[in-house]
Amino acid sequence: MNSFVLEPEVPGGWGEGTIADTSVHPPIVIELVYEFAGWLGDELIETFPCFVVSGSLASALVAAGLSGVELEAISVKLSPDFLSNKTGVEEQKWVRLKPTGSVGSDDVSLSVGNELIVSERALTVFAAHKLGNCSVTRRKA
Repeated sequence: MNSFVLEPEVPGGWGEGTIADTSVHPPIVIELVYEFAGWLGDELIETFPCFVVSGSLASALVAAGLSGVELEAISVKLSPDFLSNKTGVEEQKWVRLKPTGSVGSDDVSLSVGNELIVSERALTVFAAHKLGNCSVTRRKA
């Protein structure tokens, strides 16, 4: 099965109110508050170790019936500097993408190094959305 590594835009990070266990690596994020510091417009974004997708991309992932996809509600905040830079981020619904699949057998999974791995079928769904700042590379078998 062909698979690909997606390295998304990182327009922010953990906001105040994020609940996480940082005593382990990677940290276990129990409740994510994503705070935008900037945004180039991509519908797949990241803050280690979490991936976040726009509401429309989340709907497309579900509609495609991709394996290894779990979605979770999050809260979103805008940094004070970003507030003056209205870019439409606040008009989006944002959802955490929790990859639950196994590498090589599911459509969406995580590598040991916390890379987002997607099947060719999943890549088609992601690529139909705005990902101009996301690096996509073919995963070596």
